Amino acid sequence: MYEIKKLLLLKDELKLKIKWAKKEVKFAKNSVERHKERAMKGQSNTLAFEMKQYPRKLNKLLLLEKELKQVKMDLKMKKLELLTNKESENTTKKEEVIIDINNRSNLNFNDKIKKIQNLLTTYNFYELDKIKILSDESKELLVKNLIENKIPYIICMFDFLGFIKHLTNILTTKIKVAKELSKFLDISDRTIIGHINVLNDGSKEKSSRYTSLIYKENVEDFYNKLQLN
Repeated sequence: MYEIKKLLLLKDELKLKIKWAKKEVKFAKNSVERHKERAMKGQSNTLAFEMKQYPRKLNKLLLLEKELKQVKMDLKMKKLELLTNKESENTTKKEEVIIDINNRSNLNFNDKIKKIQNLLTTYNFYELDKIKILSDESKELLVKNLIENKIPYIICMFDFLGFIKHLTNILTTKIKVAKELSKFLDISDRTIIGHINVLNDGSKEKSSRYTSLIYKENVEDFYNKLQLN
C-alpha cells in the first residue's frame, strides 16, 4: 500500500508539472514568433537563443508525459496486486481501501504548493505593482518558478518584486517578516533574515552561507521574460 501511495503522489506531481510544462511550451513558441517579427524589423538579436528554448521545453514536456504514462501503468499493476493479495478479505473492505488511498493521495504534495500559495494570497502578493501588470499566464509561471526553486532564490525574487518591503510595511520589522516567512517556507527565521540582509549593500552577512545575492540577475531576467508574455 505504501508503494501505491508513492505512485499516486508521483502521478499528481507529474500532472501538475505537465500542466506547467505545456504553458512553458506555449510561452516559448510565442516568444519565438515575437522575436521572428522583431528580427525582420532589425529589432532583435536573440532569435537564435529563443529558437533553442522551444525544442528544449517541448522535449521536457514529452518526457514528463512519457513518465506519467509509465506511472499510470505501474499504479494499475500495484492496485491489481493489492486486490489479488487480499482475495480472502471482504470485497467491500477492499474497495474502501482503494477509495481511501485515492482520497488521501495528493495531500502531501499539495501541502508543498499550498504553503507558498497561501503566503501569496494572505499578504496580497498579486496586488504588487510588478505583479498586477503580468498576464494571468505569466503569474502562473511565476508561482511555478517560486515553487520549484530553493529558499535563496525565492527570497531574492520576493525582494526584487517588492514583496519583502510590502511585508515589512505590514509587519513593521524584518525580524517579524522573517518569522512569518519561516512558517510558510519551513525554514528557520535566522536563515530567512540572512538571505534578506545579504541583498543589501554593506551587509555583514556571509554571502558564502546566505546565497540569495547570486540570483539577482537570474531573477530579473526571468521577470523580464514574463513581461513579454
